[in-house]
Amino acid sequence: MKYQDHSWGIPGGLIELGESVEECLRREIKKEIGLDLGSIQLFGVFSGDELYTKLRNGHEYFNVVVAYICTEFNGEIKPDGEEVLEADFFHLFDLPESTQSYFKEKIQELGPGLEQFLKADR
Repeated sequence: MKYQDHSWGIPGGLIELGESVEECLRREIKKEIGLDLGSIQLFGVFSGDELYTKLRNGHEYFNVVVAYICTEFNGEIKPDGEEVLEADFFHLFDLPESTQSYFKEKIQELGPGLEQFLKADR
């Protein structure tokens, strides 16, 4: 997904009160790019210093990325035009140049495992 700052990243968002991670994932994907997800499978949970964020208002926090794989979905990709300018699918090793560095590095590092994960899912 291409965001307002013209960087590419992966779909996601903040969990609302009383919401599960899976419910958040489905809601955010529907809201941001218009797809209804089918079966999802947990791939991994990622945290650490490289996920530090400091907001303009001075608030600081560390993100926790909960990654899922989904190969079953309904609908057509339709970016919301607010948070997401463009959306598309890319091969693991052919990402847009302006992909957010954390995700680009993680995908390169975990690429072989992702490929095996996807093959086992079929």
